[in-house]
Amino acid sequence: MGVLMCLVWLVTVFPLLDSALIIYSKSSGRCVDYTDRTMHNLGFKWRNSDCQICQCLRTVVACRNSYSTPERYPDDCVAVFERENCRYRLQKKTNPMVECQTWRGA
Repeated sequence: MGVLMCLVWLVTVFPLLDSALIIYSKSSGRCVDYTDRTMHNLGFKWRNSDCQICQCLRTVVACRNSYSTPERYPDDCVAVFERENCRYRLQKKTNPMVECQTWRGA
C-alpha cells in the first residue's frame, strides 16, 4: 500500500513542482539533499544553495523553487537573478540602479 501511495504522489504532485529531487536514505531514516550534501530529519524543511525549498517527507525529498520568475515586464528592463536573496530583480537595461515593475510572475 505504501508503494502505491508513493506512485500516486509521484504521478500527481511531482509534475507540479518546478524542480524536484527524490532521494531517501532508508538505512539512516534521514533525507539527503545532494545539492548541498546535507542530511535532514523526517518532516524538516530547508532552503538549499540552489534556492529550492525542500521538505523531508516519509518516502521522498520534495523540492521546489523558492522564487517566482518574472515573465512580463517592460522591454527596457532586464531580470537579474540575485542568488544571495533567491529572487529576481528587475532593472533598467541602461541603468541597473533603477528598478522596474513586473507585470506577471510564474
